[in-house]
Amino acid sequence: MKLSRLLPYVFCVLYLILAIATLPNYGVNWDEGAHFIRGQTFLNYVLTGKKDFSNLPDLEGGSYVQDFGYVFKDEKTHTVIRRSMYQFMPFSFYIDDIENRGNHPVFSDMIAAVSNYIFFQKLGIASDVYSYNFYSVLLGALLVLATFLWVEKIFGWFSGLIASLSLALFPLYWGELHFNVKDIPETVYFSLSIYLFFFAVTKMSLKYLIAFSLVGAMAFATKFNFLFSIFIFLPWISTMIIPAFRKTGMVKIHEFIRNNRLFIVWCLFIPLIFVLVWVGSYPASWFEPKLLLASIAYYKKIGTSASAGLKVYPLYYVLFATPLIILLYWLLGIIFGFKLKGIAKNAFFLVLFWFLVPIIRVMFPRAVIYSGVRQIMEYIPPMAILAGIGAGFLIKIYKNYTRYKQYKDYSFLLQILIFLSFIPITLKMISMHPNESLYFNPLIGGLKGAEEKSIPGAGESLGNEYRQAVLWLNRYAEPNATLVLGYELNSNLPRVWVRNDIAYTDDPVSGTLRKGEYIISTAQIEDRLMWYPMRYVENFLNPVYIITEDGIPLMKIWKNDKEHTKKGYLQEEEAVAGITFTSNLYGAQVNLPEQSFVTRLELDLPNSCSREDTIVGSFTFQTGNNKKSPIVIPARRYKIFEEFLYPKPFYLLAAEEAKSITLNSYVSDDCLAAIQDIRVYRLKNNPL
Repeated sequence: MKLSRLLPYVFCVLYLILAIATLPNYGVNWDEGAHFIRGQTFLNYVLTGKKDFSNLPDLEGGSYVQDFGYVFKDEKTHTVIRRSMYQFMPFSFYIDDIENRGNHPVFSDMIAAVSNYIFFQKLGIASDVYSYNFYSVLLGALLVLATFLWVEKIFGWFSGLIASLSLALFPLYWGELHFNVKDIPETVYFSLSIYLFFFAVTKMSLKYLIAFSLVGAMAFATKFNFLFSIFIFLPWISTMIIPAFRKTGMVKIHEFIRNNRLFIVWCLFIPLIFVLVWVGSYPASWFEPKLLLASIAYYKKIGTSASAGLKVYPLYYVLFATPLIILLYWLLGIIFGFKLKGIAKNAFFLVLFWFLVPIIRVMFPRAVIYSGVRQIMEYIPPMAILAGIGAGFLIKIYKNYTRYKQYKDYSFLLQILIFLSFIPITLKMISMHPNESLYFNPLIGGLKGAEEKSIPGAGESLGNEYRQAVLWLNRYAEPNATLVLGYELNSNLPRVWVRNDIAYTDDPVSGTLRKGEYIISTAQIEDRLMWYPMRYVENFLNPVYIITEDGIPLMKIWKNDKEHTKKGYLQEEEAVAGITFTSNLYGAQVNLPEQSFVTRLELDLPNSCSREDTIVGSFTFQTGNNKKSPIVIPARRYKIFEEFLYPKPFYLLAAEEAKSITLNSYVSDDCLAAIQDIRVYRLKNNPL
């Protein structure tokens, strides 16, 4: 085999090795825990027929091997048992409360669990958490190779090389394949199915059509996004059928049908194959078929909203989250693609529709997309292919020019230069590691520029940074420290990553009790500051460590003790004298005599009304400075409130600057109209 033919295979293998080797540097996606748990529950049922994990040793607190998992020795058989921390949910959980159990299809959850079963539980060659992501990493590398093979067959070797390189070095793709077992598999299956569909149609090959139906079913059984492929296939087929019909008329159409009956009949069965794979990989639906309808309703719920107007922010990501060199070749690919002929022209139009549909579908009114474009990553492979087409055309133009001028052909040097043009983005990704998925290009000023211009989802990885945070904590925290998360679920940070002596609990932030716990929390989710625990740590504490990228804070670690409390926030509080208030069925208005930093609010209610949760609504804090926007936070109680011995009902506040406070109730409440007194407490002196 020639070196040029071998190169893509070597690159793919090296890409896979590097991806696996770097897995321990990444965190887990916030959604992954739920997918791991569900996959293990269903796999356990398929393998053993059991609906719980009672046959396995108990998962006990800190008895795990740090950064590996729970390992037990069976004294009777002298065998080693490795149990995943995600093996605990009984099967019954997924068939109770059917209306609220609708979710994504579970095919990839099951395969990720199989990956864990093989590499962690049986072979013990990979840690518990990362063995799940072997699945997405393997698929991600496979798509890099498949993209080369498909593009090379149609557009040539060099276009295939640049297309696969563009995909491999697309920062979002590289980053997400380390911690996303839903969107990466969907992107891979989606892409492979399109490659197969192209050959099935252009060759009228039943073999390719059968392969397409199976791979497409895997895509459908991973995410329902694949349903939108119909809006890729139909326009593309039309670009071939309409010209053919004009030339041949109905006679040839009838002849085509007669000659391809089996092919056409199989097409009719494809929807059935999709449904069979979906249901077959979803054991809970075997007992409760209504779960299938609940899953469809779930997609309607998360995929649509009442918001009107076109959403342009997906276009921002195409322009600003794509490396400049790929953007340049992509643009050339679109321009020159229209000049293609024959099968290459057919392939170009398929790729173009493939690129456009995922983006356009989330721009329509009522469509929902959040936290960047990871949910529509199907657009990345066609963008890479178009980049390959563009780079290939540069070589073609140069060759035509040298042939016309009768110059010596040095096109191989141009190929080398194009290949070397990917060095800057490679170096940038190395410098960002392991936060590559947050990349923005220089057109917008990098991640910092995207933040300054308020690009939605900029800086949000949905969990990757927890790994970096816990590595710092394991190294620097004192023995027997306590760790809590600010407001997130504990599943966001796998317990087995935490040093064994550290007490990792789901206790709340202790607030002004200052129990000395470490607090880890994201700095990028905007609505985090709606909650008292996060407002407390941001207002009262100096962080002990901040994870940043391009000068933008991604995650912070605080220690809730006096030493790390901000100067001015250790002072005692005092009651505010001279306040006035009015109340009605829907809340109360409290006016303070002067601007204050409010720390607590107490309500006096008639005995018949005294209860802990008085308000279902929000607080609005208005300063005397009209230039300052009011602060609005939920009016709710937190678990930590139970440890404070103040008269109830009361609400702790994080030294909120206010001249007036409005209590807004979402429902009519007679007790609010009956408020007898309101007491407001503040820091004695201005802490700023």
